[in-house]
Amino acid sequence: MISPKTRWLCAFGLFGGLAGCGGGNSDTTTDQFPLDAAISALAATNQNYGLEATDNNGNIYGVQLIYTVGAEQSFEGTAALTTLRGFALFENDNPVSADSKLKFYLTSPYTQIGDVDQVNGQYTVYAHQTPLPTLASVGDSGNFDTATLYSDSTLETVVGTEVDTWNLNAGGGDQAKLCLNYTVTPTGGTASTETDCYTVDIDGNTLGLSIQLTINGSLLTFD
Repeated sequence: MISPKTRWLCAFGLFGGLAGCGGGNSDTTTDQFPLDAAISALAATNQNYGLEATDNNGNIYGVQLIYTVGAEQSFEGTAALTTLRGFALFENDNPVSADSKLKFYLTSPYTQIGDVDQVNGQYTVYAHQTPLPTLASVGDSGNFDTATLYSDSTLETVVGTEVDTWNLNAGGGDQAKLCLNYTVTPTGGTASTETDCYTVDIDGNTLGLSIQLTINGSLLTFD
């Protein structure tokens, strides 16, 4: 179903309960990378990709994602672009879980505005947005935004909080790895972190992505 593997290029906080991300290799560069241009262009692009990982027992896991850019809509009084993001997880080609989320955002600079889960109605409102740099060097990092997660659009019941950051790691040649880190803390629960690391070049092209996801206690690398 997922094979042959196809690189996917867009995540933006889709998963809950992820941990870590493969950093860069030992190569260094003095180049600067146009981070906001790369992510802004990527956010507004239709995508249909798959990732695979294999655990120590030989089980093959697949992540399938479909991103469909939609019409501009209003979210909490702000006119925003939208993307409907579908997610499905498979174990040995058997469905494990699935979700669909409507993402509200702006580009140039890329700004997360809100999310609405199409399955359970969970409603996420972002705040304290800090744009990604126009240009950044390997080793740079910073804050991205925070968010409050509500049970639904009435905003009456808080079910969690989120803190998002970014860092730029070394890649190879004229490339680097931009990692977006999403830490979600459910109310009364334990925090989980998702990190999506995009390979970018000095021209602002997004060339690939890898993630790490903990499944059944095992940290697996999907690429």
